[in-house]
Amino acid sequence: MIRTHLSVVSVDDSCFECPVSSKGVCLRYGASLRDAVSKYSVDAIIKKGSALAYAGDRANALFIIKKGEIKAIRSLRDGRQQIVGFARPGDIIGNPQGQDSFDCTFEALTDSVLCKTRTKDLHKLSSDHPEYNSAFMDAVSNEILRRGDQNVLLGRKRAEERLASFITERAIDVQHDNSFVKLDVINLPMTRLDIADYLGLTIETVSRVLTIFKNRNLIKIVNKSRIEILDHDSLAALACEEESRHFNTRIFL
Repeated sequence: MIRTHLSVVSVDDSCFECPVSSKGVCLRYGASLRDAVSKYSVDAIIKKGSALAYAGDRANALFIIKKGEIKAIRSLRDGRQQIVGFARPGDIIGNPQGQDSFDCTFEALTDSVLCKTRTKDLHKLSSDHPEYNSAFMDAVSNEILRRGDQNVLLGRKRAEERLASFITERAIDVQHDNSFVKLDVINLPMTRLDIADYLGLTIETVSRVLTIFKNRNLIKIVNKSRIEILDHDSLAALACEEESRHFNTRIFL
């Protein structure tokens, strides 16, 4: 990964023009809070392959992804690493209450645009707008549930079940009214190795299982970064879930 400085751009009325204003935590903002957040926030642009932050870096801002995707990586003392998630539009990087440092390293999988709010401004927003804190409560609760799901996935599910869960989750698009639609085509900007790392599998196993899914007519592999889903119900059943849990927002620290 390449450490780079973010390119920061001031944007007028960003909350009102933002592509994720109708989903995730931003959906909870009222008009007055959106106006306040717009005054304190700027767009931060990061290029594919660059690091937004490294584990241990001082956490001096909160980021909400507007466009693109970023992977979160945890490291052990002996140098081993584990991908713990993929942050997508509407997801949050950083703690709304502020924190001393980042727990993860964050690397851009695509050219990405993030809404950046400095930690010192978060405190003012929380003080002036009590509803700002409550807007994050559901996201925090959802993240606790999601981490529990990930523990089950890594600890109990077989390879086919793990990959089916991964595909099924990415195929759910939560709407502004908390309903959802199932996407027939999903993008996979990460490498097969990234997927294997996240799911606790080998890259050979990921490739083999995708071929199995293709031969069963569950999916069509359009190219390395795009999959068409042909049978949502069978994939959900294979994931051992009657219906994938729908999380509107993730928080990565």
